Amino acid sequence: MEFYNKRKSELILIVTLALVFVISFFTRPLFPVQRYPLFADAPTTYETYHASLPTGEQIPLISLQLQNNYDGDPTYDVGRHPATIYTWGKILSIEQLQNHFSNLNKKKQIPAEFCLIRTIWGKRSDQHFGVIKTSLFWWSAEHLSENSNSAPLVCRGTVI
Repeated sequence: MEFYNKRKSELILIVTLALVFVISFFTRPLFPVQRYPLFADAPTTYETYHASLPTGEQIPLISLQLQNNYDGDPTYDVGRHPATIYTWGKILSIEQLQNHFSNLNKKKQIPAEFCLIRTIWGKRSDQHFGVIKTSLFWWSAEHLSENSNSAPLVCRGTVI
C-alpha cells in the first residue's frame, strides 16, 4: 500500500507541474515558458552609451538610467528591469535626453558635468549590421549639447 501512495503522489506532482506549464504557456509568459520566440520583435537599430566625467572616470550607465535592459523577451514581462529611459529599438532624441537628465539633475542624481558618447547600431548602406553614427554629448550647466567644442579634450578624444 505504501508503494501505491508513493506512486500516486509522484503522479499528482507530475500532473500539477504539467498543468502549470500549460497554463503559463497560454496565459502569461513565465520564463522559460513563453509562446513568443526570443528576439521576436527583431529590432533593427539600437544604441549604446559610454559616459564619463571630464577626468576620464567612467560613470555607470545605471546611475544615468541609460542601461540597456533588453534580454530578448519581446513582452518585457519576464525578469526585473531597473528604471531606464532607454527602449530597445528606439533612438532617443536630444530633447528626450535633455529632459531625462534635467529630471535626474533636480533629484541630484547625476554629476554636474559629464560627457556621453552614443553609438547607434543598425543596418548600414552596404546591408551589413554595424555602427551607423557616433555622437558626443556634453552635459554642463544643466544643458545637454551635441558635438560640443566646449567638451573637455578627454571627451572629444574618445569619439570614434
